[in-house]
Amino acid sequence: MRRTNWKRFLSDARGNLALTFALTLAPMAVIGGLAVEFNYASSLRVSMQQAADSTALALANRHSEFDDAQATGDEMVRAYLGEKMDRLSDLDVIVDFSDSLNRRIVHVDVSGRAKPVSGKLLDPDGFDLSVEAQAEIAFKHVEVALVLDISGSMGRNNKIGKLRDAAKVFVQNLMSSAAATDDGSTGTGNSADEGNSVKITVVPYGTTVKLPAYFAKYMNSSGVANGWEGCLDFGSEIMNDEAFAVNTYHPALDFPSGSYEDVICPTDNPTLLPLESDKTKLLEYIADLDANGWTGTDVGTAFGLKALSPNWRGEMKNSDKTSPRDYDETGVLKVMVVMTDGAIMPQYRAEEVTSSGSGKGKGKGKGKKGKGKGGSSSTSYELTMLYDQDQARTNFLNACQAAKDTNAVTVYTVGFEVPDNWMLSDLKNCASTSSKYFEAEGDELSTIFQTIATDIERLRLTQ
Repeated sequence: MRRTNWKRFLSDARGNLALTFALTLAPMAVIGGLAVEFNYASSLRVSMQQAADSTALALANRHSEFDDAQATGDEMVRAYLGEKMDRLSDLDVIVDFSDSLNRRIVHVDVSGRAKPVSGKLLDPDGFDLSVEAQAEIAFKHVEVALVLDISGSMGRNNKIGKLRDAAKVFVQNLMSSAAATDDGSTGTGNSADEGNSVKITVVPYGTTVKLPAYFAKYMNSSGVANGWEGCLDFGSEIMNDEAFAVNTYHPALDFPSGSYEDVICPTDNPTLLPLESDKTKLLEYIADLDANGWTGTDVGTAFGLKALSPNWRGEMKNSDKTSPRDYDETGVLKVMVVMTDGAIMPQYRAEEVTSSGSGKGKGKGKGKKGKGKGGSSSTSYELTMLYDQDQARTNFLNACQAAKDTNAVTVYTVGFEVPDNWMLSDLKNCASTSSKYFEAEGDELSTIFQTIATDIERLRLTQ
C-alpha cells in the first residue's frame, strides 16, 4: 500500500507548472534585476562619456592659458552631468593637460560607481564605471608681438646688441618652423603658406612707441606745427575703454627740434613693424634697433596688444588682409613677449617756456635757448609729468590683464638685468603663468628667447 502511494505521488503531474514557476522565480528576478542595473549603468556611462568628451574639447579650445586645469576639468564634468550626479558615487576626474606654443592636448579620465537601483539586493556598492576622452588642438596661425625695451639704459654694456641677437634667434626659430613643408623639408622662411603661418610684430618702445606715417590720420584735428615725429599721446589711462578703438583720434606729440623729441618719441628708431611673415624683413628690422629714451613699458605693452587686435585689421598695413585674426578663431594662437631692462618710469611731456628781460637770459631745460640784451627773450622746454610711476604700473598691469583675460593672449615676460624687485614682481604678475616669466643676465637673453620659441620649433604647425 505504501509503495502504491509513493508511485501514485511520483506519477501525479498536477501542479507541475506552479512548482516549476516557483523554482525559477528567484533566478528570473535576479536576471531581471541585473538587466535593469546594467541598462541603468550603461545609461550613466554614456552620460559620463559625453561629459568627458565635452570637457576635454572645452579645455582644449580655451584661448587663454590657466594653471587650474584639474580643478576646472572637475567642475566642468560635474556641471555636464547635472542631476545625474545624484546617481553616482565616488566620482573622480583626472585631467592631463599638455600645452605648447602651437598645440594643446587634453586627456580626461572620469570614474565612479553607479548607485544600485535595487538597493542591496544584487551589489551593495553598485557598478564601477570609467571613461576617458582626449582632445587635441593644433594652432595653424600663430601671431606674436615682440615688445622690446630700447630705452637709453639698453645702451650700457652693449645690452642693445644682446637684445638684437636674442630677437634674431627668436625670429630664426619661429620662421624656420613656419617654413617646414608637408614632406618635412624646410623652405626659405621668407613667406608663410596659406595652411600654416607664423607672423611677428615688433614693437620697440622707449618712452613711447614710434608709429608708421599712415597713423597720422589718427592725430587730432589741429595736427602738428613742426612736423609729426611718429608718436601719438593716449593720455594717462592707456588701457581705457577706447584703447582698441580704430577711429578714435588722439593728440600727437609735437616737439620742435631740440625739445626732448628724441627722448620722448624714439625718432632715431624704426617705426612699429606690423605682423610680418617675411624672415628677411624681420631680421633687417631688428638690426636697426638702437637705444634711447626712458622706459615706458606700459605704453609698449598697450601697443603690443593693438598690433594683435583684430580691430586693427587692415589699419596696420599688413602684408595680407587676414591679420590680425579674430581672437576666437579656431586654430589661432596669439602670443606677446614683453621684455624690459628696468623699472617702468613716469610719463613726461615737454612744455615750452619763454622768458624775457634785460641782459643775457637763458631758458631752463633742454632745447632752444636765446641770448640778448634789453628786450631779448629765450625759449626753452621744461618737463611736466603726465602721470606718475604708480599710474604707469597700473597701466602696465591693466594691459597685461586685458591680454590674458579679455583678449586671450598668452603673455611671456623677460626681465633683463632688472635691479628692482618690485618691477620683477610686476613682470611675474603680468605673465600668463609662472613658467612664462624669465630673468636674464648678459648672454642668457638669447637662451631665454630661444626657450620661448622652442615649442614652435619642435612641433610642426599642422592641423
